[in-house]
Order: sequence, then structure tokens, then C-alpha cells
Amino acid sequence: MSGCVEEVNLLNVLNQKNVATYKTASSGIMTNVLIYFFSGIIFIAFGILYERFLILLFPLGLLFLVGAILSYRFAKKFNWKK
Repeated sequence: MSGCVEEVNLLNVLNQKNVATYKTASSGIMTNVLIYFFSGIIFIAFGILYERFLILLFPLGLLFLVGAILSYRFAKKFNWKK
């Protein structure tokens, strides 16, 4: 009988660690969203300011913005599974 109690206690400890990791991961994803978003804005702005690099910087900025949108959607799905 004590073996079962030990297993349940170990599962409870594992569950608590997962809850802590879940909270940390969720905030980390939102940080990535902000980094992608601002990187995209910066690349697009520099592409517009320096027109000769527009062909390179503008698509790169759009790629970062798409990454921000996809990360945001993933973060929302991640938070809704509570």
C-alpha cells in the first residue's frame, strides 16, 4: 500500500512542477511575440528609409510580423487549455 502512496506523491510533485513550467512558458511566448513584432517594425522602417535595401528588408520585416502573429495565436491557444 505504501508503494501506491509514494507514486501518488511523486505524481503530485511532478504535476506541481508542470504547473510552474506552464506559467513560465506562457510568459516566454508572449515575450517572443513582442520581440518578433518590434523586429518586424524596425526592418520595415529601415527598408522604407533606405529604399535601396527595400527589396531585402521589407519582406524580412513582413516575415517577422507573420512570426509574431503566429506566435501570438499559439500563445492564446496555449493559455486557453487551462
